[in-house]
Parts: sequence; C-alpha cells; structure tokens
Amino acid sequence: MIGLIDRALALNPSFAHGWYMSGALRNWAGQPDLAIEHVETSLRLGPRERMGVPRFVMGMAYLFKRQFDDAASKLLLSIQDDPAFPAVYRYLAACYAIWGGSTKRTRSSPAARHYPSNRAEGSAVAQPRGPRAVPVRPAPGGGRDAMSETRPLADKALGDVQDPSSVK
Repeated sequence: MIGLIDRALALNPSFAHGWYMSGALRNWAGQPDLAIEHVETSLRLGPRERMGVPRFVMGMAYLFKRQFDDAASKLLLSIQDDPAFPAVYRYLAACYAIWGGSTKRTRSSPAARHYPSNRAEGSAVAQPRGPRAVPVRPAPGGGRDAMSETRPLADKALGDVQDPSSVK
C-alpha cells in the first residue's frame, strides 16, 4: 500500500490527501518521523481541506516517539477539530498515563494546564478547564469495550512495561 501511495505522490506531488495517507500508513509502519513530515506536508498543501484527522496522526506519531509534550498538544488540537472522535481520547489518556509516570509535569505543560491539580481547592478530581472543554461520553456503539484499546496502546508505546502483578 505504501508503494502505491509513493507512486501517486511521484505522479502528483501536490496531492494533499496522498501525503496525509502516506503519513498515516508510515505511522502504523513504525516510521513516526516520516509520518510527521508527510502529514505536515499535507497540511501545508491543503490547510482547509477536510481529510481525516491529521493532528491525531501527528499526536500518535509523537506518542510513539515518546515526545509526550508534543503528543498532548497535537491530540488536544485534534479534540478541538473533532470532539466526537473517540480514539483521540484513548491516545490522550495513554499519553497522560505514560507521561505522568515517566517525567515530572510542570505547570507550563499542556497537560498541567488542561488538567490542573485542584488539591489546594479541595477537589478530589481535576476538571478540564478552558473554553473548549468537552464532556467525554462513550462513542456511538462504543460502550465498555471501546476502551479495550487503551492498555495495548500504552504497552506498545512503552514496549518495556512490565505487568504490575508480575513484579515482586
């Protein structure tokens, strides 16, 4: 499939949707750097064209590269573009879970601004802030099984994670 997209781009290098598809395929093929470059090219060629979810693909690529700050910012932009797309919330949750366990978040990070600590205010649960805060609800046809992708996604992103029950 990647070969077909490459051939299409060789024939028409101004094909914005082709660059987007190439970025999405290369992301799943394990080439996140090239995926980011191709999706950025597609956005540059067709900034107003509605084609898939380019910021989501870039957020996934940054997550796979373990650049959690960039991943969270792209995923939050993707939520602003399409708040009803449920997969973004899964990847954002995985990003926050991995990021919170591997680095210390600062008050300047997107995650800290979006989900601030409310302990000083007496709240046990942090609430999203900002003008575009959207309530999370199950996707149509989703339900409980829709979240079953979160754990394998986090495991894939980390690669070296051990099951907590196996640690003695």
